[in-house]
Amino acid sequence: MQHKANSVVFMLRYINQKIGGYGERSSRIRKNIAWSFLIKAASIIINFSVVPLTINYVDTTRYGIWITLASIVSWFTFFDFGLGNGLRNELVKYSANGDQTSARRLVSGTYVVLFAVATAVFVIFSFIKPFVNWNHFLNIPDSVTENIGNVLQIILGAFCLQFILQMLNTVLFSLQLSARVDLLVLIGQALLLFVLLVLVNTLPGNLTILAFALGFTPVIVLAGASIIYYKGRLRYLLPSVQLFDLKSVKRILNVGGSFFVLQIGSQILLQTDNVIIANLLTPNDVTRFNVCFKLFSVITIVFSIILSPYWAAVTESYAKRDFEWIRTSLGRLRKIWWLIALLFIPIFLLLSKTAFKIWLGETVYVGLSLSSLMGVYIANYTALLLTCTYLNAMSKLRMQLILYVLVIVTNIPIAIFLAKKWGTEGVLIANIGTFLFMNCLLWIQLDKLANNSARGWWNR
Repeated sequence: MQHKANSVVFMLRYINQKIGGYGERSSRIRKNIAWSFLIKAASIIINFSVVPLTINYVDTTRYGIWITLASIVSWFTFFDFGLGNGLRNELVKYSANGDQTSARRLVSGTYVVLFAVATAVFVIFSFIKPFVNWNHFLNIPDSVTENIGNVLQIILGAFCLQFILQMLNTVLFSLQLSARVDLLVLIGQALLLFVLLVLVNTLPGNLTILAFALGFTPVIVLAGASIIYYKGRLRYLLPSVQLFDLKSVKRILNVGGSFFVLQIGSQILLQTDNVIIANLLTPNDVTRFNVCFKLFSVITIVFSIILSPYWAAVTESYAKRDFEWIRTSLGRLRKIWWLIALLFIPIFLLLSKTAFKIWLGETVYVGLSLSSLMGVYIANYTALLLTCTYLNAMSKLRMQLILYVLVIVTNIPIAIFLAKKWGTEGVLIANIGTFLFMNCLLWIQLDKLANNSARGWWNR
């Protein structure tokens, strides 16, 4: 464990050196990253404490069912039609120009549309729910007696509220206040940990109660934070129905429409795995896959902390044609990615068996083959995350759109075929192949854009 600690310290020192740079833009990035690391460290500890508590409150089978249901509900994320990411890019431009009136119209229009969409989704699902045999669809064993349809509706109800309220996070990201978003996540996880401790010690395990606890806790935090921010620091952006402007919404949708397709492709890549595994294998396999992903996602979280402040900064730099800053920052981030891929992930893999035993005891077994493939998956995913952050910030989405359309058509059948052949590991192999293909083309495109030499479809 001391070796792991020394490796982490070395990596953080290296990252701090590479993130260096001068100017107000780089200074804002460093401050956000520094605060985010402190906040995320506490968040990771709480997040990992929640998993064994949840498994102990229900069991491995019900935990797998919960993960699968949450994955299904997360598919509705794309119903924002790309408004979130579209707002993120447009709000940066208006904030840079000091146009608070137009910025408030954008925010107000986005909230109104998301409220209408969330309401429609919930009503339509409520009508469809009785006609689906959810137990059969999700391969749920007879030992589970809860009404899965009702549990799913509770999760969806909580999600629809989050769907609207989490627009606050988008606004904070646009204003280069990513550390504030991480703080809200930490508060939500701390409250969730408290709720789970109460449940474990007072009530018998039940999926319905778990759905209420895990679903509505973040809603409470986001609702409280929205009141505080929009009545205080962000008062000039306070959303209002009276300020709804169809032209402003259309302006966001012009950018957001492309993000909408990207979100669908991303959901297919990241959220269908649990459903495929549950349908072809068992809920216990979903649990095994998920806890392995959650352990290795620490690497993704660390890299995401570094990347988060860059989106708005890159948007600002590209608008000002500051290609030198874009190239310099990209070079630094790629060096950090190579360090993570070639050093940090292998160390993580070597220590994973011990980490699983300390974390979960004997409740869940994760083999070396699954952990090894998860390491390769995370290396490819973080590379794609880096490249797409820059491309999205510059609104260069055409090549991603083409690639994601191919993903939508091919990834699921390939994952199903390989799952039947190699089980859970087969699903990971399918995703790794997809990431490799996308990384090769998008890496080239980003290089051309950073050097201001992109022409034709490379510049779209």
